[in-house]
Amino acid sequence: MTEVSQAVWTDADFAQMGWHDCRVHAAALVEDDDDLPPGRLLLDLDYIVRWVEPARRRKHFTFWIAPATLVFDQAWDITGTLGPCTAAWRPQAFAQGADAGQTAPMVSEYAQGTAIETRWAATLDRARLLPEGKLHERVDGEWSFGETQRHLLFASDAWLGNAVLEEEAPYHSLGLPAGGMPPEDAAKLGLTLEATPTLDEVLAPRLARMAAMRRVVGGLTPAGLDRVCGRKPADPYPDEEYVVRRCLKVVLKEEAEHHRYATRDLAVLEAGQP
Repeated sequence: MTEVSQAVWTDADFAQMGWHDCRVHAAALVEDDDDLPPGRLLLDLDYIVRWVEPARRRKHFTFWIAPATLVFDQAWDITGTLGPCTAAWRPQAFAQGADAGQTAPMVSEYAQGTAIETRWAATLDRARLLPEGKLHERVDGEWSFGETQRHLLFASDAWLGNAVLEEEAPYHSLGLPAGGMPPEDAAKLGLTLEATPTLDEVLAPRLARMAAMRRVVGGLTPAGLDRVCGRKPADPYPDEEYVVRRCLKVVLKEEAEHHRYATRDLAVLEAGQP
């Protein structure tokens, strides 16, 4: 059984603590005096004491969690972002002072995208420490790290480039669709399924798509989020209504889920290094 070694941790312990994926449930700002800035910021959260590696053939981590309150004294002029948000809380809030017709980012989607980009940046730095060949090895038959990047490129090409932006040539040839797409349909989209690109060759268009996603989400109005797209993601997809909000959420979900799988498999590849 995992035990917490002490009941109260301070800034002296900060170096040995980690805050990745600790979910905040509530926040409070306590004022000490009307003539002074707020004196104390309280964040109620689930602190992850231990990450438990998924069992073989399983995809998800489990956690040992301890309820905790994070306290900041003499806190004022606080800024930040909200997210990522769950389906239980979807704020229809926009930047302060923006009217319905003005351009302003959707808080939850923008925060999710920013959080995902930050996580991927750290994971890509970690992946680059491995030999290039390791990034093309599969773990338990799952996509390799390189194949994962190719799939996420295709997902953003389809749901953002084609459906939302209606680009003339949305699909990059290195994109990799899910296994259910027939090869002849992939060829019609200009995809080269048998390609063996390096990580950098895939990341060039992929990171460009991530930047495009950030710009699109940051510039949408409420009406823009609810707009019905004139196209579906790709011809093999069902003929049904595709709303911008739905398309963006698909991209964000793909990014989040495949990041989880990629970090899981990176740990296996790292463990096999001399």
